[in-house]
Amino acid sequence: MTELDELKQRLEIEDLKSRLDSAEKRIALLTETLETMKDIQTSDRLRAYITNQARLLRTTAFLNSVSDREKFDLDAQKDSAQRALDELQPLDQKIDAAMEKSRSDSMLAANSNIAEALGKWQSAQPDSGYEEAMKNLGYRIEDGSVTITGLRIHHDFSGEVIIPETLRIPDMIDGRPVTRIGEGAFRGAKLNRLILPKQLYIIGKNAFSACTLGSLDFPDSLASIGAGAFASCQFTEIHLENTRVQVIPEKCFGWCVALKKVVLPETLMSIENNAFVECASLRSLIIPANTRTVVSPFSDFQLSFSRAVAVLGMNTELVDLCGIMVTPGGNITVYCLPDSSAQRCCLENKIPCRHLSEFPGE
Repeated sequence: MTELDELKQRLEIEDLKSRLDSAEKRIALLTETLETMKDIQTSDRLRAYITNQARLLRTTAFLNSVSDREKFDLDAQKDSAQRALDELQPLDQKIDAAMEKSRSDSMLAANSNIAEALGKWQSAQPDSGYEEAMKNLGYRIEDGSVTITGLRIHHDFSGEVIIPETLRIPDMIDGRPVTRIGEGAFRGAKLNRLILPKQLYIIGKNAFSACTLGSLDFPDSLASIGAGAFASCQFTEIHLENTRVQVIPEKCFGWCVALKKVVLPETLMSIENNAFVECASLRSLIIPANTRTVVSPFSDFQLSFSRAVAVLGMNTELVDLCGIMVTPGGNITVYCLPDSSAQRCCLENKIPCRHLSEFPGE
């Protein structure tokens, strides 16, 4: 077989695949259309039934008003009409949704090239406040994505540093996604409010240490946080439950003295040494079931208050909860499952231990 014959054969196969895909799409659309038509017929019948019931109710009510003897009972008709109305409303919503989807699909199918170009154009457009944000942000482009490197400092005429009320990091810069906050990028920054980009993947080491932020919403895309990233911040709560973070690294939230609540993600594999060192207000912590190791997260040598640690998994290994192994009568109580690794660790080291069901909560 010559190269020309091979080329023709490949083209024929590709053409067949394209036709098959098109036929499958048409069959799916036809199936959806038939289902919607059935729903429309049902809706029309329900609407006619409700109209007849309403007419019957008005007639019956009129007869009752002029009769001095036996009255007609309207409750059964009212209940029947109400049931029909209850069925009609979600059915009409389903029909409306199907029609809207059909219009949308038709619009996209009418010219896929235009739709694709429009999508690319929209994705490249700056967020609201983009120009203002770019005045305040330093960045670098690497590997097709953007890393935020820090704040650009501006002063007013009196020499005071100008601090934006809200700093929003754009999702895209120069047509590329913003995926990283660099090491030490916002260290010591006086920020009132910060909005992170939707595609943020990595927060670097010491990125926000000693920052004045009191709260921060983490995007679902976040997968990695560097050591000391939020040390000495003013957070009262940390919500990571919707992220993909696997490690709470060393000193990540250390010295966050106002921190009272931490919600960790199911993806978490380990909590490293001193992750919550000297977080005096953090009195309870729930460790997800999939977490493998917890290594000295607190390291509060004074132990002047009690803590409750719930370990949800059977195989989570506890390695020195406080930096020095808790002695009998210590102020940390572990709540775990019977025969779990956490329970064995507590029994071996005489750490107060109770059943997970007795955990007092946060």
